[in-house]
Amino acid sequence: MFEVVKNTELGTVWLPVEPSTTLTVGQLVYRAASNPVNLSYFPPASGTGTAKPIGVVVATNLRKPLYSSTYNANYITGVASRSDQLALEKQGAQGSMFGVGDPAPLVQIKLIGPQTELKGTLSAAPTPFQPSAVASDGSTLTKSGLTLTDYFTTVYCRSGANQGIYRQMSTYSSDILSFPLYWPYTTTTSNYFVAINTTIGNTRINVDTYGRNLDVASSVSSNYYSVVVEEINLEEAGKEYVIFRFV
Repeated sequence: MFEVVKNTELGTVWLPVEPSTTLTVGQLVYRAASNPVNLSYFPPASGTGTAKPIGVVVATNLRKPLYSSTYNANYITGVASRSDQLALEKQGAQGSMFGVGDPAPLVQIKLIGPQTELKGTLSAAPTPFQPSAVASDGSTLTKSGLTLTDYFTTVYCRSGANQGIYRQMSTYSSDILSFPLYWPYTTTTSNYFVAINTTIGNTRINVDTYGRNLDVASSVSSNYYSVVVEEINLEEAGKEYVIFRFV
């Protein structure tokens, strides 16, 4: 899920939910250019993504919250018909536009801009791997079957002499991960590493199918959003996160 962690002065706004679309607290949302009437989830990039999210869902207007044990968050599903709207048990007036008598399904959005820092969790914890071979000078690791992106992959060491150290990969060719900045201490085939497809600084990233988490397992060679990443944390399995902002 996502949360705003810095530059929060843009405030919040209540917006209607696209009919038949479920939105969850912590989800990135936007209004699609192809259907800019109601709010929907922010999709994965197709090619070089130019869409921008409007913000992060922080609340719904249901009087009796609906909770998803899958995402550990409240959610709401948009409706269209008169009868379905009137069947909703909503809270009182929300903002200046949606009064007590308006039964529209709404979400409250924490607005974001170019300077807003977001903390995003990963759609799945990266799988640790042990290299089949290592260079004696720390310049390469060898491992087959990985999905990596040249110049846009970060590798983190979880065991051994380099535990706690990050390195950005330059290329992945013939099963060899090359590093322009070498691993400073001895690497061995018994060490465990994890890798994700984003890096620190101006870089690329993608989101999962419904904009609930970051997809850093898929390649960002073709499909990605341009972002600035300020922190990557891969220390603990299942609690990995990235702090970034859209540019």
